[in-house]
Amino acid sequence: MDPSGISDAHGHLTLHVSLPSGRCETLSLPREGTVRDLKRAAQGALKQLFLRPVGPDGHLLDPTDSLEAAGLRDGDHLMAIARQPKVAATSKAFALWCLGESKMVTWGAADAGGDSGEVKGHLRSIQEVQGTERAFAAIVEDGRVVTWGSPEHGGDSSRVREKLQNVRQICATGSAFAAILADGGVVTWGAPDAGGDSTNVRDQLRNVQQIASTKRAFAAILPGGSVVTWGDPHFGGDGSEVAEPLANVQRICGSEAAFAALLEGGAVVTWGEYRGGVNSTSGVRDQLRQVQELYATERAFAAILEGGRLVTWGPEEYGGRVRSKVCGELLNVQQMATTGAAFAALLADGTVEAWGNSHAGGDCSGVRHQLQNVQQVCATKFAFAAVTEDGPLVTWGPRIFGGDISRAGREPPPKVAQIFATDGAFTALGEGDVMAWGHPSEGGDISKVWDEIHEYSMEQKRTASLDEELAESAAETRGVAEELMACRNELRLVSEEADLEQRNLRVALKAQLLECEEHCTRLACDRQQQESVAAWLQDSWRRCELGPALDQVKTLRKVMDDDQLRVEALQMQNHELVLEVAEQRAALSFGSTEVAFARAEVTAWKRESDELTAKVEKQERRVLQEEAAREEARFLEDSAAKEEAPPPAIQADQAQSLAKELQELRSEAALLRSSLTAARIETQPAPLSAIVSAAEETLQHPPLPLSDEVPPRAVLPVASSVEALHFLPRLLADQAALPLPCRQDFDMDKE
Repeated sequence: MDPSGISDAHGHLTLHVSLPSGRCETLSLPREGTVRDLKRAAQGALKQLFLRPVGPDGHLLDPTDSLEAAGLRDGDHLMAIARQPKVAATSKAFALWCLGESKMVTWGAADAGGDSGEVKGHLRSIQEVQGTERAFAAIVEDGRVVTWGSPEHGGDSSRVREKLQNVRQICATGSAFAAILADGGVVTWGAPDAGGDSTNVRDQLRNVQQIASTKRAFAAILPGGSVVTWGDPHFGGDGSEVAEPLANVQRICGSEAAFAALLEGGAVVTWGEYRGGVNSTSGVRDQLRQVQELYATERAFAAILEGGRLVTWGPEEYGGRVRSKVCGELLNVQQMATTGAAFAALLADGTVEAWGNSHAGGDCSGVRHQLQNVQQVCATKFAFAAVTEDGPLVTWGPRIFGGDISRAGREPPPKVAQIFATDGAFTALGEGDVMAWGHPSEGGDISKVWDEIHEYSMEQKRTASLDEELAESAAETRGVAEELMACRNELRLVSEEADLEQRNLRVALKAQLLECEEHCTRLACDRQQQESVAAWLQDSWRRCELGPALDQVKTLRKVMDDDQLRVEALQMQNHELVLEVAEQRAALSFGSTEVAFARAEVTAWKRESDELTAKVEKQERRVLQEEAAREEARFLEDSAAKEEAPPPAIQADQAQSLAKELQELRSEAALLRSSLTAARIETQPAPLSAIVSAAEETLQHPPLPLSDEVPPRAVLPVASSVEALHFLPRLLADQAALPLPCRQDFDMDKE
């Protein structure tokens, strides 16, 4: 974001512009544009002419400023105000102006503000105009104030000119002004006894929210709903008597000489001169609940309650009491207007009812049939005028004070938008037209300023026409800009698609390159491995590295032969143990004959042991011969290798054959080791006492004193002990009558 706070990726500023009605449009403007461009775009989008944009801070924007200088940021919400002509009035003069414009037309009594020629050059960007009885005060650009008219009635503000800065609102009595500043302070000027001097309450006037007035006094609402009053005590300038109930005040309405305050709960408190309707509230105090709005004539009040009901109090000749004929019609009151001594109520169905002094407009029976679909009611001091939906104006009251529109000498505008009034004349604004009627000296005669008003109206029409043309041009420009934006968006989409496709192609090519590099790396690794194997085979053959492998094979074979010899030796020990057991059995069971039989059997077993020993010696000789033959073969192979080296292919085959033979020898060695381990497990010492006990139980002989274990050198397998235990009962059953045991009963292979 740039320092100004305006940020947009495409150099545009997005703003949301809305009308007071709530309608809103979103505008996109170049960031280098001006407020005038914003105004034209808003007029075209909202279909409204005479618009003035208001910034987020509530100030009107200068059309000549750039968007950046106006402090606008992306996404800001702005308000657009329709520049409808407005009219302000004193008691005898009118002022015609437009919000934000620098031109004003005044007419009526010159000493009552009807001549603004002396201050015309100071009236720039007019924001608000208010009038006392004979002077005007206007808020212009930068919150300054310009005054003209009778000095005794506030037309001279030179005494407080330096204080009149950043003015937010102006209120007026009959002869003085009070201005609310932006910080909530108050500046007053004009007739001191009519509220122009606020010295006594200056310290209390802080953060003022609203100011109301009677003819000669002011009342200000402070935060929290408290009230401060100053001015003529007989006209409400002293509220000390009702200071306690004046809390949580929401709005204040003033008659000629009294105030009525609307509290938060809808109750009403009044103070001031009794002639202003103060002492008349006692009869309606219980009815003043849920009050919505307050209105006043010079000496009477009317309150609109929730639901449109109406309550009035004060002298009957000033409208303080509703006539019985009218009372039944006053339902759903929406709005009211007042002359000095009469009320007129606009009802929800568009009709109007009036009551009060008939010489001040309190009787509308002569025009009641015309008062249909009424949109607005306005009043001078003695007459009323109503604007209907269909356009024609309806007036009633004294002719000299505007009660007869026919005295205007011309037809009213076909479509009246608004009506304004002084004490004795009306002014109506129509479609590009202005009309006045009533007392000539109080603004009812515009002949002297007709040319100026006509020129002003023509200028407004030309401005409207120009604005329409500008709006059309802006619409066309916006259409072209939208087409360009669409083309730009389309090009951006095409560019994004092309970039995406290009990125995808790059990724695919990169993946293929990586795959090719990996494949080449694998091929290189395979080639290196093949070359390494070939080099190793050649180096192995050249360096005779096969000799140690052969030596290892021979060593393994020798270990296997030694294991075989140990196994056979263990078998011989088992045979000897069997013989010894047999001898012991024979000694336990037989006499001399049985002993002889056992000795014969032992002799046979010894003979077989000798044969087994001879067999073992033969095996050892065979192993030695094979070893000698291997040594001789090795010598011959070494000699042949020295004479001529076989080709690499034969060397590889021989190496593979030797490796295979070495693997087979290792397998045989593993099997022999497993057999030897099993034999060792089976040849664990077994207790002889168990065998002897079994024999003694059979022969019923006393136990012999034998050792619990067989000597370590004579090992008896468990299987042999079990067979002997099964054989011994049969042998002892027949005493000496049994035949000699057969050879198969002591099969050495089974043992």
